[in-house]
Amino acid sequence: MPVSDERVKATRKIADVVRRASGPVVVLPEGARSNGKAVLRFVPLLQNLPVKVRLHLVAFRYEFKHFSPCQTVGGAWSHLFWTAFHVYHSMRVIVLSAKDLYLDDVTQMKLSSSKSSKKQDSQTLSTDQVEKLRLLLAAMLRTKTVDMGPEDLVTFNNYWKHLNSGGRQPASQFTDRKAPHEHAQWTRK
Repeated sequence: MPVSDERVKATRKIADVVRRASGPVVVLPEGARSNGKAVLRFVPLLQNLPVKVRLHLVAFRYEFKHFSPCQTVGGAWSHLFWTAFHVYHSMRVIVLSAKDLYLDDVTQMKLSSSKSSKKQDSQTLSTDQVEKLRLLLAAMLRTKTVDMGPEDLVTFNNYWKHLNSGGRQPASQFTDRKAPHEHAQWTRK
């Protein structure tokens, strides 16, 4: 299913979902399909999660060389065809149990070192704790984190469709973000 602008925005509060659930709740915090080469910026969903909730961090990694089973671009029918007729798929699942996550260490460290930072509600996860989860996920997958989110995937998909339909407009027409080489060009030394 293609990612659209409407699907990027959160519609329900995670705290309500957790409170009403009778079992475990699975949250995919990147909010987009990715090829596993990097961990995307998390959608602002986990900051509303109560601290006392038990978190297990689970990472999924597809092992592939030429064909990525997670569809990031292109048409759904061609992806379904290649997925169905690909001889072999493998996926690695890595689990970090809740008892091995030490999110309280981040809270104590930040409170003692910076008093000028915004005061966060101690009942929910802080931004630093969520960032620690993202860094742990990247370490589990042996990859890096990038400052890209679901909205970047939407603009890239629009650009991809434009190019594949014969369009010749530059990528700058589809996004306000600068390319990495443009950032380096304007930095002061």
